[in-house]
Amino acid sequence: MATAIMTEPVMIKTAMKKMGMEERACDLLDIIDEMRLDAMLKVSEEQEKRGEVRDAREALKEIRAKVLYGKES
Repeated sequence: MATAIMTEPVMIKTAMKKMGMEERACDLLDIIDEMRLDAMLKVSEEQEKRGEVRDAREALKEIRAKVLYGKES
């Protein structure tokens, strides 16, 4: 899957070039990126509604304690 994601822009640009629409390839890639970000945001919002996220300050406190003292708070 990671390989497909990495080569996807190249494949899209190549396909668009073959269709004579090379100048629009970047527009299409931008739209795809926006759609992916919207999908990730939706998942994050659903996780937050279910209480599956952690408070950022608490997470940072735990990280700091682990880095400074080698333990979890």
